[in-house]
Amino acid sequence: MEMESKVFRRRRPVPAELEKYGFTKTPEGWVYETDLLAGAFRAQVMVGQQEDGSVQGDVIDAETGEPYAPLRVERGVGKFAAEVRLAYLDLLEDIAGKCFQQQRFLWAQTERIASAIADRFGDAPESIFEKYPEITTFRIPRTHKWYGITMEVQAGSLRAKSAAGTGKQADAQPQKSGVAGRRAADPLDRYTDKQTVEIMNVKLPADQVEAQQKVPGIYQAYHMNKKHWVTILLDGTVPDKDILALVETSHAIVARGGGKTGGTPLHDHTWVIPYAYDFFNVAAAFEESPDLEWQQAARMQVGDTVYMYCGAPIKAIRYRCTVKETDIPNHSGYREDRYPYLVLLHLEESYADDVMPLAKMRELGLTGVRGARRVPEKLADYMRGL
Repeated sequence: MEMESKVFRRRRPVPAELEKYGFTKTPEGWVYETDLLAGAFRAQVMVGQQEDGSVQGDVIDAETGEPYAPLRVERGVGKFAAEVRLAYLDLLEDIAGKCFQQQRFLWAQTERIASAIADRFGDAPESIFEKYPEITTFRIPRTHKWYGITMEVQAGSLRAKSAAGTGKQADAQPQKSGVAGRRAADPLDRYTDKQTVEIMNVKLPADQVEAQQKVPGIYQAYHMNKKHWVTILLDGTVPDKDILALVETSHAIVARGGGKTGGTPLHDHTWVIPYAYDFFNVAAAFEESPDLEWQQAARMQVGDTVYMYCGAPIKAIRYRCTVKETDIPNHSGYREDRYPYLVLLHLEESYADDVMPLAKMRELGLTGVRGARRVPEKLADYMRGL
């Protein structure tokens, strides 16, 4: 049904408009029939009952009573067959325009989840990949790190990726008893390999990932780190409330964040931020006021400790501050696109340049300061003992 899939892509049926158009309600869905080409053919269109409103159709040759075989052949057919195909496509497009609503996502559940995310976090879906507009992300505004990503994939590809993760071989076609060793009644069994499905990836604690993959409709992460992410099929198999609970967990993890420590434990509420010696006179700013607005790092919170590291030629920590306020809109005119928010730092203590030089910082596990980052626990403990 490739013709129908293309015409009705990202469209949702409106039952009242289907009825107005002439569709008849049946136990299987909505059905419409009409003549084509002065009665030489009979077109049949059915809109399924599923919430995504999948559309199927066919053209019957009135003379033979059989489906018109050349209908779905795009090339190498004669002029008459092309006319039949065009007439059927015109009908489909007319139905799509009059009886369907355009939607951003492929499936209705994805629309609901996106709406719920907007209500809960105020985050709108973003298409950040120019070549792949069908991929959308939900991101933490301050860090631009995503906690949810939706995409369209072929069911066979998701089936194969999932089977590969279990070390099994995926069957080419669905089975009633489940696919390649996966649990019985796998929701993917409803789809052929080439059918498009919509999925969402979310991040979870590593110790919860395996258990979630046992839930029907949740799979090993598709093109993401399989230790920390899972993939959810958005066809209604997993209830909205369960998906939103996973999204809440993912949002909390990504908002809190975590550094690549290389095995060095980092202190959760102690930061170091660099500044250029010849770019901004921090000493003069603190002489004028003990409070200083600064670019906000991703996860800073009120009460956190922030050490200010002065770059070359000084190369040493000079100040200890406390975060007094966060999420201050950046209207400074300086790199507002990269740093949309500021924090208010309050000066607590100043240090001589020989107290914590770069060499000492390295001994305590902090190898460099190229941006705001959490400090190793060893360094935090050392500084508290001064």
